[in-house]
Amino acid sequence: MTKIQQTYKNRAEALRFLRGLGFRFSERKFYGDCDANEMLEPDKSIKLAKLLAYLWEYYPPIPTTSDEEKAEHRAEEMSKLELDEKRLKVAKLQREDDHVKNLEKQVSEHRRQLAALLLYFYHTVKYHLGKSPSVIAAALGADQTRVAEIAVQIEEGLDRAMNEIAQNKKILQIEVVDDEPARVDTVA
Repeated sequence: MTKIQQTYKNRAEALRFLRGLGFRFSERKFYGDCDANEMLEPDKSIKLAKLLAYLWEYYPPIPTTSDEEKAEHRAEEMSKLELDEKRLKVAKLQREDDHVKNLEKQVSEHRRQLAALLLYFYHTVKYHLGKSPSVIAAALGADQTRVAEIAVQIEEGLDRAMNEIAQNKKILQIEVVDDEPARVDTVA
């Protein structure tokens, strides 16, 4: 006997077979469908061919393992893609953090250079003004005996100016833009 000619001796045996395949319906529904679709033979048995025709007509095909495997594979691929996306976001954030640290380093370096330049300016001006009190006294028509007093006044004035700059309440801001020289602004 070939498989398609198989016969189930009654409705209960056919129902157990169908439930074994994964179909979920009540005994009452199945028995009613057997009567309505004239699946019962005169001896109350059911042929597999009639049972399959019934299933094909009224119920969707049973999902195969390959469909389940495909679904699992798709879910696995999606989780891998999500993980890759998160890794890319982390890498991007790390690059941005490195970029910010680099800019902060540049700002710090520019501030050091500015402080060094200011100190160099101070000493250069002090040196040159210190050499020229006699020229300044002559230009002002002052007595040459007062040259030492003029030198002290120039030095004190320069020191006051530098102290004022050092104690200034204005914040010195340095803006660094990639591949451009720094721009220095003061903010009150």
